[in-house]
Amino acid sequence: MHSPLKNLHSEAQGIVFACLSAVTWGLAPLYWKLLAGFPLVQVMFYRIGFSLVLLCLFLGFIEKKKFGDLFSFLRSPRLLRTHLATSCLLGVHWALMVWGVQQGRVLEVSLGNYMIPLVNVGLGSLVFREKLSRARLVALAISLVGVIILNEENKAVSWLAIALALTFGIYGILRKTNKSSSMQTSQGDCLCLFLPALFFSMSSAQKMTPGLTDLLLLSGGGLLTALPMLWHGSALKRLPISKAGLYYYISPTLQFLTAVIIYHEHVSQLKLMGFATIWTSIAVLIISSSWKKRIQPAYDRRKFISLSKKAG
Repeated sequence: MHSPLKNLHSEAQGIVFACLSAVTWGLAPLYWKLLAGFPLVQVMFYRIGFSLVLLCLFLGFIEKKKFGDLFSFLRSPRLLRTHLATSCLLGVHWALMVWGVQQGRVLEVSLGNYMIPLVNVGLGSLVFREKLSRARLVALAISLVGVIILNEENKAVSWLAIALALTFGIYGILRKTNKSSSMQTSQGDCLCLFLPALFFSMSSAQKMTPGLTDLLLLSGGGLLTALPMLWHGSALKRLPISKAGLYYYISPTLQFLTAVIIYHEHVSQLKLMGFATIWTSIAVLIISSSWKKRIQPAYDRRKFISLSKKAG
């Protein structure tokens, strides 16, 4: 039986891990900007390669996995198909993220990450037939208005934001079918991505020979990828998904502030209105989730008392 103090300590740890992962993801554009001088395929190769090495080490020391366990998914055709699909989506998402930052489109990256939870709600209803509450329908409608406002200024859809949201949203849906641990799933995805990343890096005409400082910077991309994965997985073990999800919004908010304050990306009144509309839709989701969590126990108690009286 777990004591309340132990549960409280575990939840506090979960909050710390959730904040660490969200803040790291939110400030990641500052790091990817440092690598703007390197070809994208080279950045991705080092990112995937060093992420794979670190995740294998984490699995060995933290989850006590044996060397053969790291490749166990290769023996299951179903798991292999899942990893091939999720790794493709994850690779495209990572590449678009780095490319967007290096092209000075951090605001669009931020928008894409704000849209991910809303895409998850929509895909959940389509794929898993999850029933949408009125609040979620309202949130989706408001977010759609926000996207229309944001795209009105350029008279074109922000394909980068939509691609980021869709690739990660579909990735999350497919990942739900994988029963392995979060860390082992990420390691399997990186393993599937490694050979294509190596091929594209070796065959690319745009290659640079990195010096020691450059090599440290490039390999640091692996650390920047693997550590938040570890922290996020640890947070999910200690917190309810609904609560852990609230900390996710720290990430795109920090990206938005980075774009405006540090990189001075232009934010017109129309664009600010669009972001405000997206923030409103997210607020509707958060408030409705918190309200449902608060009133559900009271409703269950009343229902139980009512049934007890009828039985008596």
